[in-house]
Amino acid sequence: LKATFQLRIPKVVKRWEEIKDDPADLLARAMLAEEGNKLFTDKWRDAEGIAWVIRNRHDKWYKEGIYPYNLVASDNWWLKASTEGILGMEQGGLIGFSVNVQLYYRHYGNSVEGAIFAYNVVYIIALDVLAADTSQDPTRGATAYADAYLNENGEQVLYDRTHFWRFEMGYYENWCMPNVICK
Repeated sequence: LKATFQLRIPKVVKRWEEIKDDPADLLARAMLAEEGNKLFTDKWRDAEGIAWVIRNRHDKWYKEGIYPYNLVASDNWWLKASTEGILGMEQGGLIGFSVNVQLYYRHYGNSVEGAIFAYNVVYIIALDVLAADTSQDPTRGATAYADAYLNENGEQVLYDRTHFWRFEMGYYENWCMPNVICK
């Protein structure tokens, strides 16, 4: 028995609105943008956490209509949850490098082929997160995350692992993915 698998080639987009009706594509690109360098390491679950945070933002902020998110039209909920403030997706109103996975492959791998493979890995993770029941959320309902902090001198210091928390509750209670030591 021989199985074949066709890789999905990520579309090159000029504006995020072109794929706003494909939440899995938006989640995959956001995971690549934020955690693409961790995918093929023991830290790959941090990328899964990003997808859950975006899903939680969509469900809690937009669907529940928390101000100012209640001002966003329902057909743009996934778009806003996946792009707003996410490095590589949108910064200062400018579209980020995740629009063209093949061109900016060095963010995700050592080759164009590696970047396309990475995109397919996170696309499958995105489909799993979208189909899962919220009781399976390993981030415990997190709506925020950080990969770094500012020290007393105002310098950015990277965390070894992504930290997650509920934005509505404040950062004082944060955690990492299950079975991971936060540092």
